Amino acid sequence: MDINKFIENVNSVDWQKFDDAEFFKYRYDGINSFAQTVPPILIALAIADKESDELYRLSGKVRFAVGNDHRGTYYPVIREALPFIIEVALYGNHSESRTCAICVIEDLYFFYPEIYPENNSDELLKNDLLEFVETTIKDLIAEHRENLLDFASGNQCEKLIEGFLNIVDEKERLNIDETHDQ
Repeated sequence: MDINKFIENVNSVDWQKFDDAEFFKYRYDGINSFAQTVPPILIALAIADKESDELYRLSGKVRFAVGNDHRGTYYPVIREALPFIIEVALYGNHSESRTCAICVIEDLYFFYPEIYPENNSDELLKNDLLEFVETTIKDLIAEHRENLLDFASGNQCEKLIEGFLNIVDEKERLNIDETHDQ
């Protein structure tokens, strides 16, 4: 992965468009700008290696930059950030950054967004973001399963990745079965 190009692409996104007060009512951490939070976290993810001081905390920081990990909430910024996280998971230069990104993707897949609806638009946003994340991750797995399995082979996260792929497959199978039963 070309880190300079990755950084350029991250910095070219209009992250400020997500700094709408409407979305901040769900924030608990006092950060008042996605534009100040998300790009540095994505860049830290891309350059993470075994020398990174905060490696063990990085996946949590990524999850909290794009959502509220405690509530399983996605912020709308996930639409722009998830493709970057996926890029690191697939093509990151260090196994540590790839493993961290894969862990983030796995955790995001299992979020069940709990935006407490104050109005119907909140509920629509929640459902839209849930569908976006699930579909994007399922598409990632469908298209790049072999890449993920090759990376996992012999890696410390082999069981994590294999388990995650199996759970996604099982959830998809259950969804298909439900559709046929209706």
